[in-house]
Amino acid sequence: MSDSPIGWLLLLQLIFISLNALFASAEIAVITMNDNKLAMLTAAGDKRALRLTKLTEQPAVFLSTIQVGITLINLLSSAVATENFSGRLVAWLANLGLQIPKPVLNTISIAVITLILTYFTVLLGELIPKRLAMKKAEQIALGMSGLIYTISKIFQPAVWVFTRSTNGILRLLGVNPNVENEEDTEEEIRMMLDAGTVKGTIQPDEQDMIQNIFEFDDISAGEVMTHRTEVALLWLDETDEQWEQTI
Repeated sequence: MSDSPIGWLLLLQLIFISLNALFASAEIAVITMNDNKLAMLTAAGDKRALRLTKLTEQPAVFLSTIQVGITLINLLSSAVATENFSGRLVAWLANLGLQIPKPVLNTISIAVITLILTYFTVLLGELIPKRLAMKKAEQIALGMSGLIYTISKIFQPAVWVFTRSTNGILRLLGVNPNVENEEDTEEEIRMMLDAGTVKGTIQPDEQDMIQNIFEFDDISAGEVMTHRTEVALLWLDETDEQWEQTI
């Protein structure tokens, strides 16, 4: 395959990077999408939201599917690049008249190819797609729900093996993989309120109102009420002078 036209080989690498970008953007979009909006769309019968809900109901399976896909693509990409570009690069370096042993040239060529491939894979296959997915989480997550659902079915046997293996290792480490994640604490909600106020998504008066709800829960009745023995009464049959004395 090392004699294949370089144009086709570059196109194949572009396809690998595009597939990597697809998985990376899908992962971030699904994780970032607003849960309440997804629940509303699901309740309304949106087919895309229904598929997405099935995926997010088992986050470990979903993340395993994404990871299996990305790992498989990267392995294929590295194998194809090393097999087809390494020999060409070694020949080019040898033609320069460098007095370097061929085994060393092979090592150098593999290192150079790996660095170049890593740069484009991280840039085009990871960073840019993930940044876009964060900006347009709902659009990307819903738009790719069908494709992700289909891929999850294809990778289901491999995902099952990895999920079982992961759960087994977690149990050996003393971690129960079936325990639900902890709910957001009051302090975490306050921090989110502060962050939302800084970003401008939550108005200051709205923040104060929500903060007061937490503070109200910490106030006892005795702090806001006056004991009956300390209450002064004004009787209707009393004169104005008596009222003035009481007040």
